[in-house]
Amino acid sequence: MSRTRAVLGALIVLVLAFFLFVMAGASWLKRPWHGRSDDVSWAMNEAWRAIQQEKWSDAGPSVRSLQAAWRQVSPRIQFSVEIDDLMTFDESLERLKAAVAAKDKASGLVELATMKSRWRAMD
Repeated sequence: MSRTRAVLGALIVLVLAFFLFVMAGASWLKRPWHGRSDDVSWAMNEAWRAIQQEKWSDAGPSVRSLQAAWRQVSPRIQFSVEIDDLMTFDESLERLKAAVAAKDKASGLVELATMKSRWRAMD
């Protein structure tokens, strides 16, 4: 009886520890796990650099790289961050793609600034 209770207690502690990690682990879960392919910060900086210099031929691939990185990271952090932060980031990413397609430097930089702000808030 006491052995069963000890195993059950240990299991409960492990489950609670797991959920605590998932709920509070956004800063760790945001970090790249696969090099540059899921490095959202790096991709945002590359897109910023390309748009700032108005190198539209580089901006398109940079934004696609950002979108690919975001697709890998967002499922990892979805239970650790506010849904509003996720939705704002998604909306800004769509507007960023449109700004790059229109070659609109001001709009692109505004959207990237919004995305960077949301990214920092996701901790």
